[in-house]
Amino acid sequence: MIKKLFAILLSVLAMLCLTLFASAAESNIYDPLGNISPESTAELQQTADIIADEYGYFAMFCMPETIGDYEYVSDYAQAIFEEYSDLESGIVFVHNMETNLCDFYVTEADYEFFSTLVTDKIFDNYNLTDTYYLGAKTFFDTVHATLLAAAPYFEEVVQDTTSEPAQPTTEFEQVERTLPLVVDYADLLSSDEEQYFLAKCEEFTASYATEIAIITITDLEGKTPQEYADDFYDYNGYGYGENEDGILMIYLPGESGQRELHITTHGSAKIQMTGEEVDNILDTLVIYLGGENYYDAFESFIDMSEDAIKPPPALLWPIICVLVGIVIGMLITSKMASANYSVAKKETAADYVRAGTLVVNNANDIFAGSRVITTPKPKSNSDSSSEGGRTSHTSSSGRSHGGGGRSF
Repeated sequence: MIKKLFAILLSVLAMLCLTLFASAAESNIYDPLGNISPESTAELQQTADIIADEYGYFAMFCMPETIGDYEYVSDYAQAIFEEYSDLESGIVFVHNMETNLCDFYVTEADYEFFSTLVTDKIFDNYNLTDTYYLGAKTFFDTVHATLLAAAPYFEEVVQDTTSEPAQPTTEFEQVERTLPLVVDYADLLSSDEEQYFLAKCEEFTASYATEIAIITITDLEGKTPQEYADDFYDYNGYGYGENEDGILMIYLPGESGQRELHITTHGSAKIQMTGEEVDNILDTLVIYLGGENYYDAFESFIDMSEDAIKPPPALLWPIICVLVGIVIGMLITSKMASANYSVAKKETAADYVRAGTLVVNNANDIFAGSRVITTPKPKSNSDSSSEGGRTSHTSSSGRSHGGGGRSF
């Protein structure tokens, strides 16, 4: 009898938790302890609304005081989704304030997008934040960026679930970047290495007003390497300034012959980095990546990209040095010539020949030369156009990109 009564009380407590949640949360942020200010909550809600409106996706961030009789935080998150979401797809992040444990619930059909690698990244970034607001913002921003990368799929979902078909857009709209400059989905780097390359990419960006990014992936999602690199750059908001100047590298590890490497450039970087320079970078990366030497590969990518886009040295000092050298040379040779005061100019070559010592029996004019055969350089069969040694193509967003890739 006592056990039965205890079970009933636990069930009532669980229902009470959900009821309190319903009464306290009129938004997609559940914060009964008030860890996030109302102004910040309203800002986060705007992102949650965008996710729901654009992708038909339910995203929720919860910080309950307790999860009642639920054994796992993920079970509580699932109950929240099933009780309060009117959408088929969603992700719920729960931070149990009682035990300080966090977990997710992701609808089964969306494991493709929110894989363990993505959720682990959210965990890691959440743990690095200083405030609950920044932690929640990291969650919503990453969800938004992940869905943005899978935009074609979710456009179909939204069209199927709305009464009126979505109006097609004719112009690409740049979004603000929410992902870092180093995204290691393939988990090839240690945490220290990832932070090192992130700092180096940020330093590069600050020095040359051009973003540089390193992305490792586990799946091309049905796209070609060029399409994946271009779309990741465009739809995740990479690029510096008004022209979105930048360089982005994607790498898909695998067995020999199945590895994919691609570099995409945009804005001023597409102009500054020639096709030959891209090829040199790719050739170097293939050697390191083929040997799973990821540290030297990514180090070389940043350093060689820097060599390609950094401005040439100022011409003033080289010109001054050349002019000074010419003047000094003229002074020295003039002094040497003036010392030869006993030398007199001769008018013909015969003046230098002693009489009777040169006898010519036969004289013929013979032309010695070489035959040069020129062969036109074959044109590329690629659909990309060539611009002064650079390749250019148009991505799915309608924007122009440069770059190149390797399969090895």
